[in-house]
Amino acid sequence: AGEQACAVYNNSGNLIIAVVQGALGSDYVIYTGAYLVVQNLLVWTHGQRLMGGTAKPSLKKVLLNPNILALLLGLLFFFARLRLPGFAGTAVSSLGRCVGPLSMLVIGVLLAETDFKAILRERAVLRATFLRLVLFPLLAFALTYAASLLWRAPNATPVLTVALLCAIGPSASVVTQLAQLYRSPENRLVSSINA
Repeated sequence: AGEQACAVYNNSGNLIIAVVQGALGSDYVIYTGAYLVVQNLLVWTHGQRLMGGTAKPSLKKVLLNPNILALLLGLLFFFARLRLPGFAGTAVSSLGRCVGPLSMLVIGVLLAETDFKAILRERAVLRATFLRLVLFPLLAFALTYAASLLWRAPNATPVLTVALLCAIGPSASVVTQLAQLYRSPENRLVSSINA
């Protein structure tokens, strides 16, 4: 289950938002938001169950999850073109700029505690890593390329680039967090795959 969760769910939030913002600009970050809404709904239902959470999560719990609420609130602000007043806007913007570096710090701590020789001998780690970092990106590239041949809108290339970046991110850190939260026996495995 841990191997499956690590192969399916990727780090499209912390990592990919920063890449999209740096490569394409802030205007295209909204497209990562759409991807994140779907992925977070799946993580907090299917992913949670894979990592030992409740057998059947309630829709109310999923929709009231702080991650989902924050995404929906962000989408509301975006589409309604609302801006937070002075200090609140500055605080949220500053916090947003900290997310990427803080997630890199957490991953750095994880990497510092990792015995790479040991994890590279584990077939489950190699399988999930191959799927997440080689096979799925190749499939995503093929699908994106095919879509680019069919979709000729003026902004098709950057939008498809965002979709491709979202699809090819490394294993999601949230899977490791879910394994810890639910005291999954696969905690070490998913941490190894994440590293």
